[in-house]
Amino acid sequence: MRAEAQLQFVKSSIELGQLSTVLDIGCSEGCLLLEFQQVGCKVLGYEPDSRMAHFANQRLAQGEETVVKNELFSASNLAVESVDLVCSSHVLEHVSNPFSYLQEIQNVLSSSGFLFLEIPNQYDLSVEKCINPEVFPSAPTQGHLYFYSPKSIKSLLESNGFEVLKIATCGRSVEGFFEQFKEPKLSRLRVFSRKIYSKLRKRIVFLNRLHSRYFNCKDEKYDVKEIMNNYWQEDGRGQWIRLLARVAK
Repeated sequence: MRAEAQLQFVKSSIELGQLSTVLDIGCSEGCLLLEFQQVGCKVLGYEPDSRMAHFANQRLAQGEETVVKNELFSASNLAVESVDLVCSSHVLEHVSNPFSYLQEIQNVLSSSGFLFLEIPNQYDLSVEKCINPEVFPSAPTQGHLYFYSPKSIKSLLESNGFEVLKIATCGRSVEGFFEQFKEPKLSRLRVFSRKIYSKLRKRIVFLNRLHSRYFNCKDEKYDVKEIMNNYWQEDGRGQWIRLLARVAK
């Protein structure tokens, strides 16, 4: 669902016919590359997880050629200006040096090439919520080194030689997303009771999704496709930042 929405975002701004080669950095199981491959693009990917890279190659394989390399992205492995579109979805927030990362992307982009980025939106008070385990229990395992807002990511790109063509926030509202992790100070018994309730609720939601999928019953509240394609008109309110840029002329 996410990959389909990302393709539509790119398609809304540029003609896919002008994209000969598409590179996805941190491509996971290759969903986005598959979308571009199906519209006629040559696709390449980098994925450090060996199992994901193997699965992606099984999906995307064309003859004996390895489409997805099981390693970290390095511009030195590609010809200069050899890629028309670089995709980086939920990777930049994990990169220790975003400046050199963006420079390497510039090195492989053609003179008329584009950069597609999707990253978590750390708008307003969500930075504190995202790094505070008491509010967001899985915060220590996220591996997010930097936190970006629409304004800060635009500034970062422009200071590194990119021109932002389109930027939007999408998904659920930031406030609504992080509110579910907010826990008031309660007794141990009440905290334990809430955890049991939360687990049961998640199980019910999961079963509802299965029911919707296999019995063609649409559940509006948990429509993942709708969430992925939901864009916010107010600046910075969506859960994720999605943008398209090109090398500044």
